[in-house]
Amino acid sequence: MKNSIFGIVIDNQPLEVIYKYYKELFSEISKNFNNFYVIDLSDLVFFQKQKSKKKIGKNLFPKNFIYKRFSNLNDLTLFLKNKNLIAINNLGKNPDYFWVLRCLKKNNVKLINILNTGEIGVQTTVDFSKKSFINWKNFHNRGFYILFRMLTILNILPKIEITFHSNIEVIERLNNSFTKNFDKIFPFFKISYVKKFIKINSRSTTLKRKKIKSSYILFIDCPIMSGDRLIFEESNSKLDEKIFYKNLISFLKNLSKLYKKKIVISLHPKYKNKYLQNTFKVASKPTREMIDGAGLVVFSASGAIIDAVLKRKKIINFYSKLQGDFQLEMNKKYVEKLNLYSINLDEKVILSKKIINKHTKQSIKAYNKFIKSRLVVDGNIDPNKKIIKILKKNFFKL
Repeated sequence: MKNSIFGIVIDNQPLEVIYKYYKELFSEISKNFNNFYVIDLSDLVFFQKQKSKKKIGKNLFPKNFIYKRFSNLNDLTLFLKNKNLIAINNLGKNPDYFWVLRCLKKNNVKLINILNTGEIGVQTTVDFSKKSFINWKNFHNRGFYILFRMLTILNILPKIEITFHSNIEVIERLNNSFTKNFDKIFPFFKISYVKKFIKINSRSTTLKRKKIKSSYILFIDCPIMSGDRLIFEESNSKLDEKIFYKNLISFLKNLSKLYKKKIVISLHPKYKNKYLQNTFKVASKPTREMIDGAGLVVFSASGAIIDAVLKRKKIINFYSKLQGDFQLEMNKKYVEKLNLYSINLDEKVILSKKIINKHTKQSIKAYNKFIKSRLVVDGNIDPNKKIIKILKKNFFKL
């Protein structure tokens, strides 16, 4: 009889990033399961820069978490023999992953998606109406999605057993998609990629609000040349980069002077920023833990703003043509969804506390719809506890 085990399958993302992202869920898992496997498949994914063999960050995980890294498919297959692995899916969908996904399918691994950040995401397919489609990285990541779906329909690659999602609009749309309606009429074929959607609250709801005096302005960094942007478009010049940060630093200094509050920079977990680090104080804690003490939050295109929205903080948005089409598109989505006060850094910026306070207060009123549809969609139920309860019932019979 096979033994059911619980884990997560990851690629070459740093272990520190994985831990920070799932920190609250991992804590709950450690209380409810004897063991949890962190299965590192980075050596089995094609064309990816390999992590150091030193397993940096391994010690961050709870004591009952077991880190396993596989250098070949034979070792992975041997490990999975006589085991039913139920795994949180942290792998991609482009051809680099097909080989390892096929191995997971052959070994009957059950994959689970957890999508409860509440962030505004990017589309999974290539938009041929935009010039970014000619970028090979963009096409490689999204241009093969139809092939990926065909392989899942043919049961060559694995489908997703359950997707836990905090966006009820997405759940409703996908539950009424062509594939779901097809499965209702012809259940034998089972062509849907996700077998079942379950709504849960955003992970932001697990953070308790602390009553801290608002003593600083928090800037949430999204580097102008982040990896996500480079997937969609070519890099811009170093000169453009210098001009962008010169304008940004000037804006932040003037904002600090206007409110008589220091600027604290919350860096992106994957990137350093020499321009900002050498000018302002850098946050000593993760962005999520810095929100409470902020009197004002400034951002451009970072999903980390979600925590500030839930805590109904005053938010200032900014943008510049030097950010490129990808970041500007993400920026526009957040501004429209949240009715944010947004400043163009390419023009002369004249700051007025009266105007800023007026617009940011109006924005807070617009947060409610966003919160009700993307963040707090399941009452007061803790999302992590609900995930574990459902997984135990469906796969572990506990």
